[in-house]
Amino acid sequence: RKSKKPERSIVEEELATVFEELIQDVEAVQIGVITHLACFLELLTVPCRASYLPILPDILHSTNPFNWRLRQSLAKQLPELVMLPNPDALVAPLFPLVMALLQDPVAAVRKDSYRGTARMLYVLHEGQQTATDSATPETFKGQVDHVVCTLNRLYGVVNFQQRQLWLELCVELLKELPKSLFEENFLDGIIALAADPVVNVRVVVSELLTDWAPYLLERDSGVLGSSEPAVLVADAESTTAITTTPWGWLLAREDIKKCVTALAQDDFDVYSNMKRLQPLFPNVVFKGISC
Repeated sequence: RKSKKPERSIVEEELATVFEELIQDVEAVQIGVITHLACFLELLTVPCRASYLPILPDILHSTNPFNWRLRQSLAKQLPELVMLPNPDALVAPLFPLVMALLQDPVAAVRKDSYRGTARMLYVLHEGQQTATDSATPETFKGQVDHVVCTLNRLYGVVNFQQRQLWLELCVELLKELPKSLFEENFLDGIIALAADPVVNVRVVVSELLTDWAPYLLERDSGVLGSSEPAVLVADAESTTAITTTPWGWLLAREDIKKCVTALAQDDFDVYSNMKRLQPLFPNVVFKGISC
């Protein structure tokens, strides 16, 4: 008796052709396919799924620009999509998609792309640590440098909204990346933007420095959000909590302390965020100033 075919072979033989037809159909059909894209591609063999990943940017650019929910569906799946190909074949097919979603005109799409962008850098960094002869550490380092350099162009642009976007992305990068990688590549930008002439940019810097509160909620209970902003209480328990997050080493740096000192006496919108750090910096004067 013939043995049953592996599940992955059945998927490729029976469903791949259907997938190719539906992905080129009208947008009402495409959105149904895109919603479950990562789950479907995961069932394919690595070579087969790799053949489909390069077409995703084309699909993105061929759709109606007003159909932002299709783009949001892709953005939400980025953390799963970047895990599908081999790490050494990750940048070419998916990084153009990441950058397009990261700079999408719709804020909800941009926000949902941050985690996938951070996950891509993490995968590349891990690939560098476990590289083999077929993909050397130098290969991965080149890819990491390319991604970092492209992302960091956002904080040096004239458009202040792009600088805000970069800072919002840094919150996810801080959570996802190893300390050494974040310090080396993204810390200088945060320090520079702490003195940005546009107050809206400094507001986002203040949000970044105090974003430990929702992170603790997410880590400890899996529930995000609160009707009232969390305030750090200066007791042993809360001090331990803050030091066990990525914000612990960040706020302990002398250059970040200088940023805190400067931002503690700033516009009221900046001050309202920074005052949550007052228990950690008892010698710093916190005062809201009308600009």
